[in-house]
Amino acid sequence: MNWTKKYITDIIEDLAEENVIACRALFRITRIDFTTNVPTLAVSLSEKPTLYINQKFLQEYAHSENDIKCLLLHEFLHVMLLHTEKYQLSNPLLNIALDAIINSIIHRVYGLSLSGFFNRFYAGTGVDCLLRPQDPAINSSKEINWKEIHNEIYWGKYAADDLFELLEYLYFKKLTGNCQGITLIGNHEGQKSTISPQNSALLDEILKSMDGKGIWSKAKARGISFDHQEDIIQIKRQKIAQWRKSTWKILKKCLQPDKRGKTDIRPDTSMMPILNSHNRRAFTLLETSDIIPFYPIPSYRIKPRELATIYLDVSGSMDGELEQIAALLSSFKESIRFPIHVFSNEVKDAKLKNGKLIYDSTGGTSISCVFEHMKKNKVPKSVIVTDGYTESITPEMLWGIGVNNIRAIISYDGNPGEFSSNNIEYHQLENFRK
Repeated sequence: MNWTKKYITDIIEDLAEENVIACRALFRITRIDFTTNVPTLAVSLSEKPTLYINQKFLQEYAHSENDIKCLLLHEFLHVMLLHTEKYQLSNPLLNIALDAIINSIIHRVYGLSLSGFFNRFYAGTGVDCLLRPQDPAINSSKEINWKEIHNEIYWGKYAADDLFELLEYLYFKKLTGNCQGITLIGNHEGQKSTISPQNSALLDEILKSMDGKGIWSKAKARGISFDHQEDIIQIKRQKIAQWRKSTWKILKKCLQPDKRGKTDIRPDTSMMPILNSHNRRAFTLLETSDIIPFYPIPSYRIKPRELATIYLDVSGSMDGELEQIAALLSSFKESIRFPIHVFSNEVKDAKLKNGKLIYDSTGGTSISCVFEHMKKNKVPKSVIVTDGYTESITPEMLWGIGVNNIRAIISYDGNPGEFSSNNIEYHQLENFRK
């Protein structure tokens, strides 16, 4: 991609308009200096705030506009957390700790649409695995579990000083490997940055306007310290959000047209070769080519409503999970065919009222009644929510249904063995309580 100075400047202006991380004021007053004097990017908040950008670095590593936004947010978050003011950034372990925290913040707030850059840029299997959000090929060993450390960072359980302390200990034990060759984003040249009083006041104002969601647990926590209890609450919210996201993937595979013929009006986007005055980059690209860039035009489409049929295990072994699972299903009630079917050793109908499940249970546990109910009522596809502690699922039970028409959601401490052995696709929920 040819990242011209004009194109990069337009992206920065977009970030200011979007007011990412409440930084509109900071982006507005920051001068841009394209230079090779910094290896990647750097920010100075002295009397004249300056964003230094190595254009050659962007040309080589940035594949999309989101990559550039990711890099800019990374650098400005260093400023917001006062890393360049508090530390003399000459210790490689400190630099890795600070960057890992920054990258995890970007991932928690914006997801892989932005943080995906780090997956490509950091592909190592040692300590540099902490710098990317996804964790394939992490080289854990009996001495050190990099995967566990990585997960805790990206769930927001570590503050920078805690992570630095841990990395120092692992370095002392000779477990971190060589850290010298890792390229880090931003200013890590070993010089403390001096922030002018005016810009320090600006940072304070920005901080006051932020809700800190996914970044800080309290407004006073700018820097590296976090309130542990508030952080735990935020982590639990993230886990429940992950519950919903993964459950929706399962439900989508079992949606069937609503027999009542109802429809949904859904937002859509069409890509059209139309110039728009709000899209500065379209005009920038037009200057360098004869092709009018395609621009997304909002539209709507009418689609038949689709619903999923749910069978929910209400046997005694599910007591500890039913409240949360009922709340989870309630959040998808627009995509669920009612009534919800519950089962113990018989299938009964249940209701969801104010996020709570209202049902009668006959006691015991048997899943064969679910398959019989599907056959009798000609249910084409279904989602079974259970802990998996049932009798063995036999081929005879599945005759006339087909394993491709069944999905299972297994509670976090459940046993998916019967579904797995019968090639029934399942998803196991995480423990939201941890």
